[in-house]
Amino acid sequence: MVPHANRPPRADPNASAPSTDSVHGPKSHPDELSPLPGNAGIQQPTYSSLYILNGQGLSPKATSQSKWKIPFISDTLLNRPGSSVPFLAASESWLKSYIHDAQVDIPHYHVLRCDRASRKGGGALLYVHDSLLTSDVQTFDDGICQSVICAIEPIHFIVASVYRPPTASLKSFSKMMTHLQSYLDDTRGEVSTIYITGDFNLPNIDWESMTYVRSLGADNAGSCDLLLDFLSSNFLSQIVNCGTRLDNVLDLVITNDTNNIIEVSSSHTSLSDHNLVEVRMGYDVLGSTKTSPPKKVRKFSFYSLNIHEADTEALKDQMGDINWVKLYSHCPSDDHGASFAELIRLTVLQLCIIHCPQKNQPQDQTRRKPSRNRSVLYRKRCKMKPGYNVWKRTSQLPPKSRS
Repeated sequence: MVPHANRPPRADPNASAPSTDSVHGPKSHPDELSPLPGNAGIQQPTYSSLYILNGQGLSPKATSQSKWKIPFISDTLLNRPGSSVPFLAASESWLKSYIHDAQVDIPHYHVLRCDRASRKGGGALLYVHDSLLTSDVQTFDDGICQSVICAIEPIHFIVASVYRPPTASLKSFSKMMTHLQSYLDDTRGEVSTIYITGDFNLPNIDWESMTYVRSLGADNAGSCDLLLDFLSSNFLSQIVNCGTRLDNVLDLVITNDTNNIIEVSSSHTSLSDHNLVEVRMGYDVLGSTKTSPPKKVRKFSFYSLNIHEADTEALKDQMGDINWVKLYSHCPSDDHGASFAELIRLTVLQLCIIHCPQKNQPQDQTRRKPSRNRSVLYRKRCKMKPGYNVWKRTSQLPPKSRS
């Protein structure tokens, strides 16, 4: 895959945006539009968008044909007026260790990355909004597959960016998935929203039926099995059902939070021959970090239980001993089964409370006051010194302040 050689011309802001293929309906996308001048008249966003991109090279080197991409991403996606983007996940970053984070910096975002050390290409990258505190950042690179994963504490998210090349062996992919599984297991007792995104290069999976075609070799079939088992064992869903490169679904979004997603779209972008995937959420994630308290979970509810640590064998045996026919006979026959459905829910909940431990409740995360600019602090410190007025008149530098 060869990156575009030249930066595309800016489109007319009055022109219509390119069409998109959307899971929930047609929509337009501002990817090719120039940012609006200034922020005057821009209303506060009522929703957030998450972006997933195969970058096909994001190198900022002066000789690179991709040096225009990071400024373009900043202007049209992350820092577009009126937008609310908690994070952007990119695969195939093609970065190397000698490229510093400052060279790929985007204002108001900090970068987390895993570069492929031993070969060209590859790499995974996350841009996370600087109002969100990240912790426990872990990376994986075996020279073939790469991933970077972190916890975003204020909003209780776990976010990962993944790259699996088309020729990856089952052994390499299995190592990376074991690393991700270990990370999730370490945070299992916490209430977290999970987003695992990236280019998995598994086009033969039918995400509607959760099956795959065994036509691309043993390693590919084994990787499909491994990924589907990973989703099943962690109660996750893959929400991208429209093509991300031609008709193939290569770039995936795996999550346990489908209730808060209102739209998933795949739109053409000049950044890559893959489409840009946008996940639109039903609320403003960045706005919620300012005022929302930690999510309170009712003690006796399914959401309060750590289903992953349940004694499944005992739960299965006890549910098998229940006389469901007798329970049904106690329900009225004139409510179309509503009473019986509620009785089933309460019975299963009671058994789950017996055989499942409670989740750990999230702790209140008070936001730290942002640090002031160092030059402002220096000037303030200088004004407090006795010789400051003398220095102003004589234009001499003040003596070094003691730390």
